[in-house]
Amino acid sequence: HHKYLGKRNNSLKIYESSPKNMIFSPFNITIDYIDRLMLINFEEDPIYYAIELQIFRIAGEKLPMVIMYRKDDLKDIYYTNEAIIEYRKKLFEDLWINVSFNQLEEIDFRFQTDDMGLDAYLFLKDKLEKDIELKIKENTPGRELTAMLTPIGAVSKKPQYFPIVYLNEFGMVIKKDTEIFIKIHGFLRKPVEMPVRMNGMNVYLARYSLEPIIGNWNNSFSGNLNPILINSSNLNVINENLTYEIFNNEGYYEIEKISGKDEVGHIISFEFSPAIPNLIALKSNMKIKGKFSCC
Repeated sequence: HHKYLGKRNNSLKIYESSPKNMIFSPFNITIDYIDRLMLINFEEDPIYYAIELQIFRIAGEKLPMVIMYRKDDLKDIYYTNEAIIEYRKKLFEDLWINVSFNQLEEIDFRFQTDDMGLDAYLFLKDKLEKDIELKIKENTPGRELTAMLTPIGAVSKKPQYFPIVYLNEFGMVIKKDTEIFIKIHGFLRKPVEMPVRMNGMNVYLARYSLEPIIGNWNNSFSGNLNPILINSSNLNVINENLTYEIFNNEGYYEIEKISGKDEVGHIISFEFSPAIPNLIALKSNMKIKGKFSCC
C-alpha cells in the first residue's frame, strides 16, 4: 500500500498559527468481534437468495447468528441469545433499510475446518415455521486459505460510519469433490457458481473466514473534541482505544496513522498521505487532497 500512498508532505503554508504540543483527532474506530463467518448464495428459491452464518464467542460459549437474505430486500436475522443482538441491533438498522429480528429456541450448527477444508452444517426453522438446512464438506487435501478486504455495497439508507470488512483465513468453497446441499422449505436449491476460475479451480459463490475483522470507521459523532497532548520524545500516542503515529512536520504534529484493536488483538489501521494536518493551527477554508489506505 505504500506504493499507492506515495510519500507526500504538507506544506507549512497551510498553517496560520505557531505550532502547539497537541492535536485534535476527528477519528474513531470500533471493531466488532466475530469468531468466524460464512455466506452462501443459491438459486431458484422464490423467497431467499443467500444465507450467512456468524459465530460469536461469549463467556466461552459459541453462539450462532443467521442472516437470511430475501429477494424483497428484507433481511431476517435469527439468533438464540439476546447478548448477540443487544448492541448490534442499531448497527443493522443503520446499515439496512428492512430488517427483522427473530429469537429462536435452537439453531443447530457446525462450523469447523481441517486440512481438507470447510466442514459446516446449519439447521433452523424460519419465521414461517419451515426448515432451512445446509451442509458443506470440502474434500481438498492441503486446503490453503488467504485474506481479503471485501467491498461493501451502498445499501444503507443513512450511513452512520465507514464500514470495513477484512476477512483473514478466507476461502471460497471449491467445487471439485465438495459435498454441498441447500434445502429451503423442503426443496433442494442450487448453489451459485462463480463464472470465473480462482487459482485454476472452479468455486461456488460460497465464502468463509475463520478470522473476520469487522469495523466501523468514524461513527457519527456530535460533541466536543478533547485535545491530545504530544510529547516530542514519543510520537506513538495511545488515546482512548486508538493508537496514533504522529509525524513531526517542523513542529506541527500531524496524524500519519491510526490503529484500533479488538478484544482478541485484531488490528485495523488507516494510513494517510499526506498526514492529517494539525487542525488547531490550520488556516480557515483550506482544502487538502490526499490518499489513505486500510491495512
